[in-house]
Amino acid sequence: MNMPRIYVEFSGLEQIGSRCKTASSKVTTIQSDFQRTVRQLDWDIRFESNINSTATQIARKLEQYSRALEAYQRFIEDAHNEYVKLDEYKKLTLADYIAPISFDPNSFIIVGPGGQLNFDWSKLIKDVFITKPYVLPTL
Repeated sequence: MNMPRIYVEFSGLEQIGSRCKTASSKVTTIQSDFQRTVRQLDWDIRFESNINSTATQIARKLEQYSRALEAYQRFIEDAHNEYVKLDEYKKLTLADYIAPISFDPNSFIIVGPGGQLNFDWSKLIKDVFITKPYVLPTL
């Protein structure tokens, strides 16, 4: 079964993230300007026909839009960073994980206990093997 491939255009992700950040900043500026304008209105105008309540609702919506755009920007930035890590990981080869150590099998000599070169291993091993019959206990 073939897995679908995902192709990521890194510059495109960065551009989308940047646009979200810019839009969020503009919405925040609009919200701030809107609130300042409403505060500058006379009290009788602000409370006539519920203008103050409507203005408060509009300001809250603008704040929600700004937060949503900031969240989108963070998500896109995180996705971009994860794709970059994955791309770097995929470029690594097995050789990147193995230290380049040369191994010369002739440089090692197997010696017995005490550094003896001609040690009779059979003397050491014979004690390991059971030479007497052994009967398992019964229940």
